[in-house]
Amino acid sequence: LKSGQLDLIERPLATDLKDMRADSRLKVATVTELGYQGITINVGKGEASKNPLGQDKRVRQAFEAAIDRDALNQVVYNGEYTVGNQWVSPKIPWYQEKFPVPKRDIAKAKKLIQESGAKTPIAIDFMVPNNPETRQMAEVLQSMTAEAGFDLKVRVTEFATSLNEAEAGRYQAYALNWDG
Repeated sequence: LKSGQLDLIERPLATDLKDMRADSRLKVATVTELGYQGITINVGKGEASKNPLGQDKRVRQAFEAAIDRDALNQVVYNGEYTVGNQWVSPKIPWYQEKFPVPKRDIAKAKKLIQESGAKTPIAIDFMVPNNPETRQMAEVLQSMTAEAGFDLKVRVTEFATSLNEAEAGRYQAYALNWDG
């Protein structure tokens, strides 16, 4: 794009947008799209689901409470995204306002883990597709969730492989984007 070989690119990395906006030869257009980046948790497919995260909702609630979505957006995505918690952005009419984005609450996360009886640290096989933003997101989540008692074991895989692994149930948690 910068060399003039392309007229248009779609979905650049969030980390590239600042430089793109600073280049007077380029014009950046922003639209709200259907889509999300989420974490799928295996709660019933195969042996990989048989662990505290897959079997106890309190552990899943603790995992969610350990995540600071605003900080994740700032650190990994340079604040370029709208923080959400549903399959659509809070900017989309179908967003359910009665289920707001939860705030990080480490005390709540630790309490839920204690109530579950799970031994800490809770090891989690966290499968992520191999791209720079997703790897960085996984590393930030690894640090955040460790404070609550989780031990994310980040497993970077090629995208096609990750889809096959997910279909076969060979994951405990899986980071995945969906674009509508």
